Amino acid sequence: MKYFIKTFGCQQNYADSERIAVAFKNRGMTQTKDVKKANYIIINTCMVRESAENRVYGLVNNLAKLKIKNSKLKIIITGCMVGLAIRDKIGKYLKRLKEIMPQVDEFIPIEEVGFDFAPLRTDKISAWVQYQMAVITFVLIVLFHILAAAKSVDHMKKLLKNVKILKKKAIKI
Repeated sequence: MKYFIKTFGCQQNYADSERIAVAFKNRGMTQTKDVKKANYIIINTCMVRESAENRVYGLVNNLAKLKIKNSKLKIIITGCMVGLAIRDKIGKYLKRLKEIMPQVDEFIPIEEVGFDFAPLRTDKISAWVQYQMAVITFVLIVLFHILAAAKSVDHMKKLLKNVKILKKKAIKI
């Protein structure tokens, strides 16, 4: 089984795509640079500009032709676009996305993809270190003192471990 990842947006989206890659790799899949050879196509989206949204819609529309040739092909959308849709309590935005892109098999929030493993680094010169979980946990310490303390230590240990690994590889962070 092969997967293909297309990333739109900022450096954080590219860092998230590295985490998505390791999640699929840990399921025994291999990454392909040829979208036509993929069993899974994951599109990591951005919503900062309308043009980014339109590019996602256009890409999904073009991928629909591949689904006609390969009925087992799965298209998965994640990233900012899905995050906004999931947080919409009314469900109007997710419904709209499903209407615009009926070819998509799954809309998955980025928070649910690939954060249990170290990222599959593609850039040997620089890397992004995810720190959001550590920051969130430190806020929780202030609010929930004892409940969050053990978790914050774990997140900080993971953050420092990632930084040390990158430093050993001489990657700028």
